[in-house]
Amino acid sequence: MSIPDFVLERYMSSPIARFRVLSSFVAFHTVVTNKPFLTVPIGSIIETGEEFHSPGLFEIRLNDQPLLAFMRDIDECTEPMGLVRAVGNG
Repeated sequence: MSIPDFVLERYMSSPIARFRVLSSFVAFHTVVTNKPFLTVPIGSIIETGEEFHSPGLFEIRLNDQPLLAFMRDIDECTEPMGLVRAVGNG
């Protein structure tokens, strides 16, 4: 499957926020698997390009694996590490 250029451009130039997990929480897989959710362990580093503007599910990445997590869990169970800007190769 090929990812359209406009999608890559959006994600390649978007700031990425990194968070250190202080208390484990549940996240959901974005694809169908035999286990619909997993526990994000203490000490993990998660990333997201999402803007937190309202409650609900937000896409995060854990070890390059896309997941969905509740804003409340991100807010209550993590600490921000800062922003980085993804840079494309082209």
